[in-house]
Amino acid sequence: MDAYLDATYTEFQRSFRAELAASGIGPTSKIVFIGAGALPVTALLFARESEANLLCHDIDPEATRLAKNLVMHQGLAERIRCSCHPLETIPCVRQASHFIIAGLVKEKAAILRQLGSQMHGQAKIILRYGNGIKSLCNYPFEKELSGSWHATPLIHTGTVYDAVLLERHNGSETGVVAAVDQKQGVP
Repeated sequence: MDAYLDATYTEFQRSFRAELAASGIGPTSKIVFIGAGALPVTALLFARESEANLLCHDIDPEATRLAKNLVMHQGLAERIRCSCHPLETIPCVRQASHFIIAGLVKEKAAILRQLGSQMHGQAKIILRYGNGIKSLCNYPFEKELSGSWHATPLIHTGTVYDAVLLERHNGSETGVVAAVDQKQGVP
């Protein structure tokens, strides 16, 4: 069991580092992590590795309370805030440079539509998902999802989840899913 947990953690770290490198997250970044939950490991890693400021968002008030306690205990309260308020009521959302949508967020299409009307043009989104066997631990990527996004798949063989980096597309192309599926060989 220890070997399995070590391997899973190593894969998670590899995926995290790839997301960090591909997204350009650094010390001046302002990240909104949607679906952070009660144990926001990703937020803790981003805060420690990049020194970025984060807002951990979750719709569950109890999860948010527990996350706040963990952040305080880790000594990261200056860089990580937690909230369960609706995204549209949180002022820092409009200034965020990066958004991370957790694999456990079910309504990915609705969140993307909401962010599309709130985020500034240069903001980037890391969308985590799991199709096939990975859907045991993540919600799948919605096939009907489309919009004016440029998608860069972040593929990590053997990981617990898949991810795609989304940026606003200048044209009216609607091929986020096609771009991801083509890269992964999904018909």
